[in-house]
Amino acid sequence: VLRVFLTVFCFIFIVSAFQPVLAYGGGINTEEMPKVEQESFLESACINVFETEPEKREIISFDVNENGLIAIGTEINNNKCICVYSENMIFQYRISFICAGAFGFEWNGNDIEIYFVRSNADVIVDRQGNIKSVRSYLDDAEANDYFIHVLNVTERNINGAKYTLKTNSEKDVFLKPYSFPILSVSKTGEDEKILYDVSEKYSKTNALKTFGDVFLISFVLIILAVNFVKLYRNFKSKKAEKERRFQEMLRQANDNHRNQK
Repeated sequence: VLRVFLTVFCFIFIVSAFQPVLAYGGGINTEEMPKVEQESFLESACINVFETEPEKREIISFDVNENGLIAIGTEINNNKCICVYSENMIFQYRISFICAGAFGFEWNGNDIEIYFVRSNADVIVDRQGNIKSVRSYLDDAEANDYFIHVLNVTERNINGAKYTLKTNSEKDVFLKPYSFPILSVSKTGEDEKILYDVSEKYSKTNALKTFGDVFLISFVLIILAVNFVKLYRNFKSKKAEKERRFQEMLRQANDNHRNQK
């Protein structure tokens, strides 16, 4: 039995020795990213920290750390932003970066760990904007589950408080999928408190945007319809002209035939 145990142990040790070294950073398996790739990635990502609060937008995802700091992720196309607020929603700072595609993030102590989906990059940024780590995360089933069940959840329970992302069904008809205008918090024995709410703003903005899109589409359809009618009339006119010429040819042929008789 001892010999079998030693054989199995040696086999596992030898196999694991030749596997890439992985770190379990924030719940996702990561591995070293080559230095050249790190430099190229950071140059394209343009990660910066600013002290000015940007215009509030609908929330893509959020996280709360043990100290009560609230991080809220927003985006305008490829321009992403993570704004950090105190427990009382006093703005602290923001991390702005460029990301072509989806992203996720979470607190890692007092730092923020950002996952760039398309690049499979895992970056840790501190309060001053220092890049503390750049690694590659493995695009596997575990990472996908982590995104769904941890990074992109709409409810978090921290220090006895429940933070929840919400929509306003009456105002958010035009809100894009997987985004939320409201963040609330509720504690035992207290009424629910709204921490962040842009539903009024984005219901109007998105309604105007949708109206503009509908107007543009209608304008294009009208132009296409007018052109179609012109083409159809032109086609009928040419067809009638061909028919007239054919009938004229028949009439002349008949006249010639009668004259020969």
